[in-house]
Amino acid sequence: MNANESLSPNIAESVKELICSVLEIPPSSYSTNLGINKHPRWDSLSHVHVLLSLEERFGLSLTEEMYEHTQTVKDITVYLEDHLSDGTHN
Repeated sequence: MNANESLSPNIAESVKELICSVLEIPPSSYSTNLGINKHPRWDSLSHVHVLLSLEERFGLSLTEEMYEHTQTVKDITVYLEDHLSDGTHN
């Protein structure tokens, strides 16, 4: 099973674009397993920047739960799918 099969294509693509932009990495370095401390450009400070960018992009409020449960790209995408109840985002 492909790791992206259960992920919403629109959310997954938006997360990919955001992560690549915030971390300034090429799309070829991106995977759903990418996460905090799994890439030289994604440390704890970069993680906060990623989450703040997600907050702005998707209209969410940064919470401790969001910080604790979003350690990888896949975690982030699943979290967004679970918390964007109407399936739309800005």
